Amino acid sequence: MAKRRIKRRSGLRMTAAQEHAVVQLLRSVRTFARFYAKHQRSLAAVDRRILRRFAAHMPKTRDLSLAVLKGHLLIEEMLAEVITSLLPHPEFIDKRLGFDRKLAFARAVSWDQQNNHIWDLVQAINNLRNDLAHNLDSPKLTTKLARFRAMHLNQFPDDAVLTDSELITGAIGYCMGFLSRRISEATIFHRWIESLTRIAEPPQRGVRARARSTSSA
Repeated sequence: MAKRRIKRRSGLRMTAAQEHAVVQLLRSVRTFARFYAKHQRSLAAVDRRILRRFAAHMPKTRDLSLAVLKGHLLIEEMLAEVITSLLPHPEFIDKRLGFDRKLAFARAVSWDQQNNHIWDLVQAINNLRNDLAHNLDSPKLTTKLARFRAMHLNQFPDDAVLTDSELITGAIGYCMGFLSRRISEATIFHRWIESLTRIAEPPQRGVRARARSTSSA
């Protein structure tokens, strides 16, 4: 039936192998759509968890240094989660992986948001943090902060009325919301690959038989 519909709608003449490939592709797309809808409901919990973490750890303060340092820790934590949510064996990733490499890794595995301006905002927050961590009176801080403000206001012009610390806090919130979506994206992709693997490589009969005999013993 599906093959007849393909021929009727497209008017193309295909070989039996081509028809089979198209039918399998359409079935995969439908299966993925159902899979995605099912897991989107559970992944809403990721957003709620991130929101609670932001509220609990980001202080409402005028202290620019505190806002940058705490926000940087939260963002680095989320970059690591993007990576571990995607990989089948994240335990082999070096725990000493630095912020820059985590950022590059997380950006590289993004499905279609690799050019989003938020990645540059995350890098700018890291630059501010590095200045503050090594020298509270860094002569470069004012320049970097002005550059950060200009970058942020280019995308969010309504934030022009905010103080520097308020703007930093808001920008960290934007970054965490964006990374929350990337965690969800990575988690869905990981689960989908696991599902395909189970379909493509069903357990062998001998393995199932041994498993039954072991469980009955």
